[in-house]
Parts: sequence; C-alpha cells; structure tokens
Amino acid sequence: MVINYLMHPRRRGYSRKNTEIALEERVTVCIAAECWHEKKAAIVLCCDWQGTKEGFVKSDYVDKIRWVDTATVMIAGGLSEADELVNSCTPAIHLFARKNNSDTFDLDINGYLEAIRSAAAERKAARVRHHIAMSLGIDADEFWKHGKDYLSAAQHDEVYNEIRGFDLGASLLLCSIASSGEPDDEGVIIRLGSNGHVSWEPSFSTIGSGGPIAEAFLHQYDFDQEIGLMECLYRVFSAKVAAEKNPQVGETTSFEILMGRHRYDVSDEGFKYLKQKVMGRRKPKLEFKQEFVQLEGDETKKDQL
Repeated sequence: MVINYLMHPRRRGYSRKNTEIALEERVTVCIAAECWHEKKAAIVLCCDWQGTKEGFVKSDYVDKIRWVDTATVMIAGGLSEADELVNSCTPAIHLFARKNNSDTFDLDINGYLEAIRSAAAERKAARVRHHIAMSLGIDADEFWKHGKDYLSAAQHDEVYNEIRGFDLGASLLLCSIASSGEPDDEGVIIRLGSNGHVSWEPSFSTIGSGGPIAEAFLHQYDFDQEIGLMECLYRVFSAKVAAEKNPQVGETTSFEILMGRHRYDVSDEGFKYLKQKVMGRRKPKLEFKQEFVQLEGDETKKDQL
C-alpha cells in the first residue's frame, strides 16, 4: 500500500447522502488528458485530495471524483455547490451517454454542450433566487418587478451588482468515452468553468487553484499526435506534481482511467513505477564556460566574471 500519495476514492452517486465533509470545504486541482491504449480511446484523470475549510483549515481527504452513468466528473470549488452543479448536469450526461452513432457525433456534441450550458444557467438562476430570498425576504420575480419600490436606488444597485458578480461556485471536468462502436470511440472532455463558460477541450484540461500550473506544464508537451497510455500517465502525473508548488495542492493523488465502458485504477505497483520515473529526474550537472557570457552592448569583447 502506498501511503500519502495514492488513495482510491470512495466515489459517490448522485442522490448525494454523504455528509462527512463540511460544506465550506474547498478543493484544488483536477487534470484530464486523452490518449490511446491498444487502439482504444482512453482518458487519464488525476486529482489531489487536499481541500481547505473556511480558507485556511486543510483537509487531506476530499473526494473530487463523481460517477454519472458512464462518465466521470471531477470537481473544483465548494463541495455543496459542485454536487448541486453535477446534479443539474446529470440529465445531459445521461442523454449523451446513450448516443452511439458516429454519423451524428458532431450534432450530439453540440447538443451536449448546449444542454450543459442550460444546466449551468439554471443553476446560477437558482443561486440568485436563493440569495434574493435570504437577503431581502422576497422572491426573485418580486425583486425584478418591484424591487425599486422596496429599496432605495443605492440599495437596489448594490443588490444588482452582487447578483452580477455571482458565479456557479464550482467548476467541473466532464469526461466520457463517446461510443460509436470500436474502433470509432473518442474521448470527450468538457470543461464547465465557475463563470458558466462551457467548452469541449482538445487533448487535456484542468480546473482548480492548481490548474494554471498544471496546464502550463502540459503545454510543454506535444499533444498533436496520439499518445499512449503510459506516456499520458507520465505527463499528467508530472503536471500534478508541478501543481503541488501551489500550497493548496496536496501530495496525495488519485488516478482513474476511462476506456470503453470501463473504469480502471492505477495499482500501487503502477503508481510506484510512475513516481520513480517522475521524481527520478535529476538536475543535470552544469559547467560554466567563459564564452557563455559577454558584456552587455559589446558583441566582440568578453570580460571575466
């Protein structure tokens, strides 16, 4: 058993009953990347387990992986907000999971994206309705129609600006293998940002506070050509380790591999192998030579350091 680095999460379905984790707890980095294994499309998913409660209390047991039908969803942001967002997206995920015609793939993807956008819009509208009810004691329709009758212009503008600044409180990576009959399967990674932007991500994507570091690291690799499973695992884990430079990203790591209609974990043996390859990179011995430097503004003369 690998301790502190590899833990297999207890995935949850979506009549969420688990109340172990405080609603205020936040989560940090998730990565997904496409690859191929034995002529089959696959997606490697990776995340840490660290979260923060109320912005400063760290936890090392935050499950960020959700299973919905044949898709796997990774979450970042507030856990309650993320679970509500996943629940809103579940009908769209179920519908897309049942598509199996390669001739209508592009139309199916467009319909999937539109359905996720609609779910995100409805989720934000629900958050706005709740905010208005809790802060003003009236429903949203009443505020929009008669809010200025209850509030001064300044108060009304303040509430309006609060609403404009609302986001979804969470981000999602929705990962699935679109089936049109082997070998025509294709990996699909959809990113739903906390701002509501929905995009079909080519090759790889990240979310969470450690996402920008991981994404910058992945951009160093060439994803234009199809890559194998082990190469993808190496790239993704390297990016995750790089993201640990963000203090909110923990060392504990979970992997999942989507391939066909199946999900796979990376075994302890496989993780140890990856860790050895990623952590074993040694800094090269660097030798200084005088000809490597010259005085600024002088292309011909060199001076001793």
